[in-house]
Amino acid sequence: MQHSKLWMVSAALAVTAAYASAATYPAWQEGTTYAVGTIVSYNGHDYQALIAHTAYVGAGWNPAVTAGSLWKDLGVDTGSATPTPAPTPAPTPKPTPAPTPAPTPAPTPKPTPAPTPAPTPSASCNYVVWTAGVNYPLGTIVKYTPNGLYYLEKAVGTNGSDATNPTISTYYWAQTTCGSATPTPTPSGGLPAHVVGGYWPRWLSDQVRVANVNTNYNVIYLFAATPVGGQPGSTGAVEWIAPENATAAANLVADIATVRAQGRKVILSIGGANENVTFETRARSQAFVNSIISIYSQLGGFDGIDWDNYEASDNPNTSEMVWIGQQLKARWPGFIITSAPAPWSAVDQTFCQQLLQGNALDYCAPQYYDGPNLADPSYVQSNIATWMTLLGPSHVVVGFGVNPGVTNYMSIGQATSTWNAIKAAYPATLGVFDWQIDTDYAQGWPFANQMKPLVNP
Repeated sequence: MQHSKLWMVSAALAVTAAYASAATYPAWQEGTTYAVGTIVSYNGHDYQALIAHTAYVGAGWNPAVTAGSLWKDLGVDTGSATPTPAPTPAPTPKPTPAPTPAPTPAPTPKPTPAPTPAPTPSASCNYVVWTAGVNYPLGTIVKYTPNGLYYLEKAVGTNGSDATNPTISTYYWAQTTCGSATPTPTPSGGLPAHVVGGYWPRWLSDQVRVANVNTNYNVIYLFAATPVGGQPGSTGAVEWIAPENATAAANLVADIATVRAQGRKVILSIGGANENVTFETRARSQAFVNSIISIYSQLGGFDGIDWDNYEASDNPNTSEMVWIGQQLKARWPGFIITSAPAPWSAVDQTFCQQLLQGNALDYCAPQYYDGPNLADPSYVQSNIATWMTLLGPSHVVVGFGVNPGVTNYMSIGQATSTWNAIKAAYPATLGVFDWQIDTDYAQGWPFANQMKPLVNP
């Protein structure tokens, strides 16, 4: 009878062990504090904590939402927790002296070194310096300069973090650690005194690399980020698709860093023909801001954005675009915002004026090409007067298309003489741009080489 009981106990232990070997990682739970490296299961996936944090109740701070900032997605739950130690570590045995080897003539073997435990991952993260007035997206880590501490946004309102101070609002923010912190690169700061710009379209198969663009161009527009889901955008977010030229694509991040180190500015254009994105709601505007933050990290930083987000009958959502510009300028001091409107459009003229009045624009650059009579020098000189009156010469850049022999484009001689006439009438005019850099490159850089000394002698 005693043997029967022992058999039953052994069987129960075997069953328990079998179930234990098939158990998943502990389920993620709100209200729990997680250490770096902790693994949990959530909605059929396993996640590993990237930093120490507390999953505050009601914050909605689950691993799926905060993957990449708080948690690393390890993939579909395998159904086995074998690779991870049990939650309660076994007690560390007291060290015991090594046994004295038997006295034999054999040489004493070298002692086997004790295994070195795997290091605990350090708390590291990417962060941005907190700026007053900016609404940060969920999961953003900021550094609060006055006290040098880091805070993680754990909840959002209608406007992201609602611009709250991380030391005051415990609803939106929680203090966190950021051991080997890496700051997000920041814009190199402010407009050049005079602009000689050019557009660099991403779709050309035979494209000059950004680093090889003539150094007389001090503003390079990357053309262009386009709405996710196509016009007018599914959420308000935009995306940057890699250039079609493989060499240009492979070297783009390094090339951007190179030209920025030279003091030149790289500006991300938004939209373009048939790529309009609209901002009917604050939620769409916030999604756009979040996507710009993402592209900023993707490209290793840039210096501003250029609104090409309206054309023909498309009317800009001016008030929301003012808000967007204010958010970006607050987040990155020195961030440049430009626009390339249709010269004749009263709607575009009002848009640029209101953005400038809202501190959400640095300059507008009307496009005098690619349309009937737009490249006529007499029209350019007449029409530019309207823009000078609306914005002031220091906020106006003149947009040329130099491609001789192509309808509605200028020769370089026409462009330089037109610029000289404008500069004589409005000496404080900020500068010029050319559409497109690759055409200038193919022609031997006439625009870059001849315009630069005229714009900035």
